Amino acid sequence: MEARWLIPALAVLSLAGSAARADEPVPAESPQDAPVAAAPLLPTAGTENPQPPAAEMATALPAAPVASQPTAPLLGPPAATPRGIFGRSAGVFRLAQTQPAAGQPATPAPVAEEKPKPKAWTFGGSADFYFSTNFNNPFTGLNATAVYDIEDEKGPHLGLAEVWVQKSREPVGFRLDLNWGPTGRLTNFLERTISRNDIWDHVQQAYVSVNLNKKGNTYFDFGRWVTPVGAEVIEPGGNWLYSRPMYFGLGGPYTHLGGRIYHYVNDTDYWMFHINRGWDAVSNPGHGFNYGLSYSKVLSPKWTFTGNYIGGPDFDSNGQRSARNIIDLVGAYTMNDKWSFLINADFTNQAHDGSWYGLSTQAKYMFHPKQYVAARLEVMKDTDGFRFGAAGPTTAFGLTLGYTYIVSKNLQTRVEFRHDFSDRNLYADERVGQFTGSQSRFIFAGLLSF
Repeated sequence: MEARWLIPALAVLSLAGSAARADEPVPAESPQDAPVAAAPLLPTAGTENPQPPAAEMATALPAAPVASQPTAPLLGPPAATPRGIFGRSAGVFRLAQTQPAAGQPATPAPVAEEKPKPKAWTFGGSADFYFSTNFNNPFTGLNATAVYDIEDEKGPHLGLAEVWVQKSREPVGFRLDLNWGPTGRLTNFLERTISRNDIWDHVQQAYVSVNLNKKGNTYFDFGRWVTPVGAEVIEPGGNWLYSRPMYFGLGGPYTHLGGRIYHYVNDTDYWMFHINRGWDAVSNPGHGFNYGLSYSKVLSPKWTFTGNYIGGPDFDSNGQRSARNIIDLVGAYTMNDKWSFLINADFTNQAHDGSWYGLSTQAKYMFHPKQYVAARLEVMKDTDGFRFGAAGPTTAFGLTLGYTYIVSKNLQTRVEFRHDFSDRNLYADERVGQFTGSQSRFIFAGLLSF
């Protein structure tokens, strides 16, 4: 066990050495000119989908014209269709006009700045690598309840390599995201099980998008797209921490195939309605359609709220069709340019499989334009043990602490300590066939983007 502490110690010393050089100026074009996730990234009427709290950089087709273009998210494409809805940029807030004092000349109203028209074609890509050391030394070689960072040691391991391209809606556009690596295979696990075809391991999103009016604030998408459910996203560059909460992988969907309509009430607030084949299914899964409704609103310059609902028949643990419903609530609070907070609550129930709940809270402190620390506390309860694969009711908790050093606009390094524990023995021990009630591990990751 002593040897397992040596690698984390060396990594921390290495990061500390690099942090000592953090006083160097940040390049002007770097997305780090403003604190990461210092305020909600709110999609405009011209962007195709909301950007998550720490957001999945992956999906938005700008309309023409764009009312206001959000700041490009960290390590990802300019806008996204993620599982969440918040990011760094603040929305557009109108200043109240005041009357001039008696005898004083009236101040001329500011001339509205004309926003540049978005490029018709945009593209980008990212890749992430990680090394995880689990102090249980699990005989399985796997980190239990992990979502994507499942491999213990024998690394570093590739997470996700991705390239994407999109054409803006003028009035018809499209989005295509191609994936390679274990993350794509894990995301597409259900569809591969149904169709026994691995082509969708490599196609995270593929859809066409059409403006339904000249303003571009109402539009329709059809194809495969990332679910709106959740506060964190598939691409780690869009999140504050490298690892994902348990509910991300065990509790909710990843993708949907179907149609959706977005309508923006203003530059930041929107409604979205969709019909799809269900959770993570592309081929005919043998069940009826699912229906979903999303709403996002900027409550104040500091608070943003988003709610999602999806319901419809889906397969239960008996392989039968039964009603499944999920409610997802996300709130983001930006205290100032240093502190940001995020809360995500989920409730899901299904006939024969009981209910499962998830709650995740996060805090981030940006103490330098190139460095920040973040923490996440999470809990997931599974009333029947279906999602955990356990024999009965199961509750699991997770605590994650992380440090991020932003080397440049194209490279980040991250180190995390994560401790998971449960009221059941979910975590493999070093003894073959033995499981225990907790696990602790360090995670070291590198994130690349272009």
